[in-house]
Amino acid sequence: MAWNDAAKRISNQLELNMDAYSISSNNDFDFIDTNNQRYKKFGITSGIVVLISPDGFVAWWSKTIHENPEHALIEVLSIILSVSKYVKQII
Repeated sequence: MAWNDAAKRISNQLELNMDAYSISSNNDFDFIDTNNQRYKKFGITSGIVVLISPDGFVAWWSKTIHENPEHALIEVLSIILSVSKYVKQII
């Protein structure tokens, strides 16, 4: 849930309309994937983060586990949104 928390904090700080969801076979998450379809269809395994743009395209994804998800997400958003000076001020 670290990615969800990071997305919510950044969304509030930058006043972005960004939602965060978790998918798992565990009932503690937002969406339940009982048949492991996220892996079969998209190659998404546990711990992978995917950033999807409002038009439904994958803007970024990472198979790497990051020690600081908030920092990683800020770096990605600064590139995608081309606002590096402003975004990096909140790091």
